[in-house]
Amino acid sequence: MSRLSAAAVALSCVFSLVSSMTATADDDAGANIPAIELPSPAASDATAAPEPPPPEAAPAASAVSVPASGSSGSGWIARFFWSPQYCDRNRGSREPQCAPVQGFVLRDLIRVRDGKPVEGCSSGPMLLSPRILDQMLQFTRNLPETRASWRIYGRCSGLSEIDYAAYAERVDRRVWWPPAFSPELPDVEITAEALLAAVAAANDTLPVEALSTHCRNSVLESIDMRFDDNLNYVASGSPPAGNCKAKIRVRGKR
Repeated sequence: MSRLSAAAVALSCVFSLVSSMTATADDDAGANIPAIELPSPAASDATAAPEPPPPEAAPAASAVSVPASGSSGSGWIARFFWSPQYCDRNRGSREPQCAPVQGFVLRDLIRVRDGKPVEGCSSGPMLLSPRILDQMLQFTRNLPETRASWRIYGRCSGLSEIDYAAYAERVDRRVWWPPAFSPELPDVEITAEALLAAVAAANDTLPVEALSTHCRNSVLESIDMRFDDNLNYVASGSPPAGNCKAKIRVRGKR
């Protein structure tokens, strides 16, 4: 065998040995690598599309028992005062309700059981805490009237002050008032029927039968709205018809 042939044979053996060692190393390395389990297409889609958030829930009730929705004769009455009339009767008031004069302002949220307003109870705290009072003043706009309303109605509602404030704020936020009744406009002569029809038309699902008016000497003072336990408008068991005559005056700017 020539030297050239012997070198070729030796080089071939070296290549074979190296290839064998490389294959063995690759097998050993592969044995130490954990298997990766790929997600199925269905799992991938579920991760990419999270479930939508749940709908808004009603404010949580306190530990005090509150009649369940649908209980006979149970619900709420929300009483909104017309600020121009209130401020005219309370001239000199520096409450935010009158400086400047507002429109309709939520005054009372009244619990109803067995078809009757619950008021003047002897249990529950007489005063709202400063934090809750400040929260309610953002929409009631009247410090002494908010305190009085809590003493008469709020503490008798079966709710804690936190839950009561949450219910009141929810009612206030959902109600819209016709722009034709603005404290910046002059006095308006209107029938009670037309006034309530306008308020109902401004609020989806609000039946006229859930409304009533209250007057002093044929001048509008307040409007009542009736709600069920979950603060949905209700026509059945509506509030009293009110004391307004057929034609009333809605006081305007002074």
